[in-house]
Amino acid sequence: MMADRGVRLRKMLKNDELALPLRLLLKLGTLPVWLVKALAFIASFKDPFGASILGCSVGFDSIPDFFDHVTLFQNWQEEFMEAWLGKRLDAVICPVFPSPAPTRDVIHQVTPCGLYCQLYNSLNYPAGVIPVTTVNKEDLRKTFDENFFTANSMIHKLLLKACQIFSEGISVGVQCVALPFQEEMCLRVMRDLNKSLQEHRDYIG
Repeated sequence: MMADRGVRLRKMLKNDELALPLRLLLKLGTLPVWLVKALAFIASFKDPFGASILGCSVGFDSIPDFFDHVTLFQNWQEEFMEAWLGKRLDAVICPVFPSPAPTRDVIHQVTPCGLYCQLYNSLNYPAGVIPVTTVNKEDLRKTFDENFFTANSMIHKLLLKACQIFSEGISVGVQCVALPFQEEMCLRVMRDLNKSLQEHRDYIG
């Protein structure tokens, strides 16, 4: 998306109403490369994760550099598939997001936390989400206890800020993922998991 620093995307969306996260991303692509690199370097001392996001917005210096990156990406896709098949996995149940749904005032700042979803989107693996539980007071207590979790980046601090209010009772789900062209497997895992969770709720309820 940012290989050309968002030039093509800005042309496609120039007449559209854009959400704030996308507007900020496209704006980042208009800043001078030297400035973005300088900001990424400064940020790397306190927030390596944020610095890596900034670094991704500088694009590529040449067409050969771009195709070298495409080759690396395709190799990674193949290695991921080989690792999956090597483990003889039918499907994977994994997180959706590292926190409950963030509040609207910070969602545009924690978009990179969607890596759990972006990973399988980039691989083109079918995935679906089902609710599992809800946030309770004990969850919040542990969240703000440094013995359980320490916020060591700007994004972590923003997630904590978003959890301070309105988080109790919010649904928390998991993501079910299967191999390409095996959507029926993904749906079956979601169905079976949802059925087991409902039986558990009925048992303890």
